[in-house]
Amino acid sequence: MALRALMLNKQINEKRKALESAKEKRTELEKREAELEKAIEEAETDEEKAAVEEAVEGFEAEKKANEEEITELEKTLSDLDNELAEEERGQEVPTEETPAPVVVTEERTR
Repeated sequence: MALRALMLNKQINEKRKALESAKEKRTELEKREAELEKAIEEAETDEEKAAVEEAVEGFEAEKKANEEEITELEKTLSDLDNELAEEERGQEVPTEETPAPVVVTEERTR
């Protein structure tokens, strides 16, 4: 395998791990969202409401950043997969057999 293909495979594996991690974080964010919904309903005093509002703003920023990260990683992975496929197509050996060269020898007559 060509060095370029090896490098692309390594990059793809790294991006897949990063994407998996980002998706795990998204799951955690979904759990936090449910907790914040409960906190919103339970907040009674102005202090509690202000604290919850601040937590919601921080959560929304974190969730947006996570969604952007996932989108960017998916795009990068798609680009790398296409680049690898292109690289592998360039490495394919033609299936037609090339004929062996014909060697012409002169016959000596005595």
